[in-house]
Amino acid sequence: MTDNPHDAACDRWTTFAELRVGDRIDYWWGPARTVLEHTAYADGRVRIVVDNGIGRDFALAPGTTKTRRTARSTEQ
Repeated sequence: MTDNPHDAACDRWTTFAELRVGDRIDYWWGPARTVLEHTAYADGRVRIVVDNGIGRDFALAPGTTKTRRTARSTEQ
């Protein structure tokens, strides 16, 4: 991750633990992608699944892993 996101619309810092299904994130997939699944485990890890445009990708990372997301409709 860098301070220069691939998708400029992703202007909110967050962590994997704070993500919600439906959030659009910029992590390592390039353009903003929609979170389809979000599963938090007791050991602090979080698994997310995103739509990559031609299928699905997933990531399993500590809940403290930082990423950027677009603003939610309640934040605009």
